[in-house]
Amino acid sequence: MEKKEFYKTEEKKSLTYLEFGSIDLLKGKKEVYDFRIDDIAYDWFMVGRYANDLYVYNYLKENIENISNEVFFEFYSEKVQHQEDSYRDLHKLLALYFLN
Repeated sequence: MEKKEFYKTEEKKSLTYLEFGSIDLLKGKKEVYDFRIDDIAYDWFMVGRYANDLYVYNYLKENIENISNEVFFEFYSEKVQHQEDSYRDLHKLLALYFLN
């Protein structure tokens, strides 16, 4: 789909960006190693987010029988940043556990 068709204009109203770098806290100097915008920024961010989710799901699946409910939910809450999807996430985890 063309941007004009999707946004109903060619004029940008906002910019999605992803910046990777470092900040020297002693000198107050910022260095940018990579900077991406629009679709590639979104895609790169989401790949990292999904990779993190896979790590968390796999860890929980492998340890589900050996950890308490409290530790389970504490680990999940600490490691997964988009908890508004937790209902779906936990269903995915249970499916992985039972399909294994």
